[in-house]
Amino acid sequence: MAPNPQDRLHHLRGQAETLASALPPLLLEAEQLAATVLAGVHGRRRAGPGETFWQYRPYVQGDSYSQIDWRQSARVADRLYVRQQEWEVAATLWIWCDAGASLDYASSDAIPTKRWRAQILATALASLLARAGERIGLAGSGRRPFIGRRAPELFAEKLLGMPQDDDGLPPQIETPGHKRYVLISDFYTPIEALEERLKSLALDHARAHLIQVVDPNEEDFPFSGRTEFLPTRGGESPLLFGNAGAIANDYTRIYKAHRGTISDLCTHYGWTFSTHRTDHPAQTALAALYRALMPEVV
Repeated sequence: MAPNPQDRLHHLRGQAETLASALPPLLLEAEQLAATVLAGVHGRRRAGPGETFWQYRPYVQGDSYSQIDWRQSARVADRLYVRQQEWEVAATLWIWCDAGASLDYASSDAIPTKRWRAQILATALASLLARAGERIGLAGSGRRPFIGRRAPELFAEKLLGMPQDDDGLPPQIETPGHKRYVLISDFYTPIEALEERLKSLALDHARAHLIQVVDPNEEDFPFSGRTEFLPTRGGESPLLFGNAGAIANDYTRIYKAHRGTISDLCTHYGWTFSTHRTDHPAQTALAALYRALMPEVV
């Protein structure tokens, strides 16, 4: 039986109160993080309204040879890069923050969940981009890009209201021209599905930066003795091991192979890939991403 209007109103009001309580601390932490990173980046050119800066993307069939930046291309074997001015690149940078249940994990109360850290990184990046005069899109939200002084606040509000989605795959934005993405996830989706989606983005002339957010226990696997592992996505069953330590080597091998495949895919497409542990400072991950997005002075 469908819920009555009063129950629906109560549910919506509860969701709104939860969102409202989470928004101020998210914005505060994200703005502080953005300010810290901005203050620590020296000798870099920051984009601004009307300012010209260079962006690089892999050379594709149809590009003019005169567009090739040979200095940038020499840094990577067997790949050519095209240099573009700001007005030539996509006007919007799309940020995708995985909304899957696996990101709710935190192995300790002393560290944040993967979801919170991913949302902090996404919102802090939105703040940096807004200060640079960039348009910021929240991939998968169905909303037009944000721009201007209130962009980080509006971005964070929409981000916190995104429904859970265990698909674990970044959406494809249906807009013309070259696209720029920042994809933030634990990327634990089966590699075949992830590989197919990344290939689809690359064929759509996308330029992407991937950040894998992980919990230290997922990377270190400190488990031993009788241990039950609970599912993080729908349709999966719990796994019970009498001695979890006996599978540590196999787990580590598979874990590293999965990450290595993602890294290799990014290298193949001329993208960047980085990992971030939730027990490490957030500014380290954001600073690295900011430097990747804002090219070096040449």
